[in-house]
Amino acid sequence: MGVMRAVAYCRVSSEEQVKGFSLDDQKETLRLWCQRNGHEVVEVVRDEGHSGAYLERPGLDRVRDLVEEGGVSLVVAQDADRLTRDPGHRLLLDEELDRRGCRLRALDDWGDESHEGQLLRFLRGWVSKGEGLISMVKLREKLDALAAERESLEARRAMLADGEVRLRELEELPGLMDEYLADLPGLVDRMPVVREYELVGHDYEPGTKPRTLTPDSIRFLTEEELEAKHRAAEAARGARFRELYARLGLRAAVHAEAPWTSRWGPRTRRELCHATG
Repeated sequence: MGVMRAVAYCRVSSEEQVKGFSLDDQKETLRLWCQRNGHEVVEVVRDEGHSGAYLERPGLDRVRDLVEEGGVSLVVAQDADRLTRDPGHRLLLDEELDRRGCRLRALDDWGDESHEGQLLRFLRGWVSKGEGLISMVKLREKLDALAAERESLEARRAMLADGEVRLRELEELPGLMDEYLADLPGLVDRMPVVREYELVGHDYEPGTKPRTLTPDSIRFLTEEELEAKHRAAEAARGARFRELYARLGLRAAVHAEAPWTSRWGPRTRRELCHATG
């Protein structure tokens, strides 16, 4: 293969940075490989925090500019997915660098420079893309699981908060009951006694609009007055019924040992089967 002027390309994504992937480790691996194969490393280009799913990366743009300027015959990366995860992108980069007399190489490439070797490199890129998709699916599943767990925790936290409020209310209930029971005798004492009354005063006339009730304007009736008032009401009701019977032409007779009979008009007679004693 002969001595080549090489550019070493290193990349880690944001997710890989969190997991501890090191650009320095990639750089050392590529330096040793070039040293064993007698290649001169003219520049080390790094892409830090960039995804391999896109070709628009500052470091990769620098590599392509160096190749276009000339004087570079080899671009090497530790793994094929450091260059790109898309097999179509890998094919595009291979053809672009090949037109400028430069070879693109990954240490884990499949095949050689033959037609079959190019097919194997394409398949290697296809496998890398599949691994990336699987990783994304697993990441999405993990994120969904974390979101569900968070919702569950928030629901349990809300339930616990509601339970604490209810517990405090239950703890306060005995004290509230004691307070109400302590006030109950006083409440009973303050309850007004409902009694019948009449308005009094020289300026009051029956049938006029009632005045505001005050202790000076009312007089409560005695038990004897109440009893007399009730007897008068009963007598008034009896008088109304007698007047009604008279207007309808009804007669009523009550016998000690006979049913209650009534007559309505000269010809109608009804027997009311209601024994009276």
